Amino acid sequence: MPLSNVHPLVPPGTDMAESHPSPKPEESRPEVIISAALHLMSAYSRDGGCARLAHTILRHLELIAERQDVAPVVRETCAQLIDEWERLLQNAAPARKPPPRSTGVRLADVITLRRRFH
Repeated sequence: MPLSNVHPLVPPGTDMAESHPSPKPEESRPEVIISAALHLMSAYSRDGGCARLAHTILRHLELIAERQDVAPVVRETCAQLIDEWERLLQNAAPARKPPPRSTGVRLADVITLRRRFH
């Protein structure tokens, strides 16, 4: 399946290689990746989290842990967090099914009926 069908913001027929150019040098600095990971973790906590966001966080942690220009204590912390996020993804509950569709009774219909009989 083409990625343009997966992501709602990518128009059909878009070449993903063209739409996602290589990161600029300032975007690949370790402090930028760490900052992004912290923002993603905050969003996960604030919004209740989802598997896609958890995978993105995991990838950021992996990127940081692999970098030699990051302090060893930060790389080790990321390695520990990688284990925790992998466990979180393994133990994640399956996506909930949406609530059943309405039986056709609308609130407006109920209000109209109440007015007729009162």
